[in-house]
Amino acid sequence: MSEETITQLKRDERFFRLSREELERVADLTDRLRPIELFESLSDLELAYIAQKGELQRAVRGDILIHQGG
Repeated sequence: MSEETITQLKRDERFFRLSREELERVADLTDRLRPIELFESLSDLELAYIAQKGELQRAVRGDILIHQGG
């Protein structure tokens, strides 16, 4: 987790009310998402928003993550 990321989050209205613990969680997930090619075009704040709103899910090889239809 990066103190720099936490400082950046504190300046944004979407995150400034978060507790220190939640800021650390979001910053950690943001730092983990940053190197993933899928997210390379997003800013740190956009990644942080995804980290804040998303849920960490564990998957094993062969698990279906997305399927077509309803």
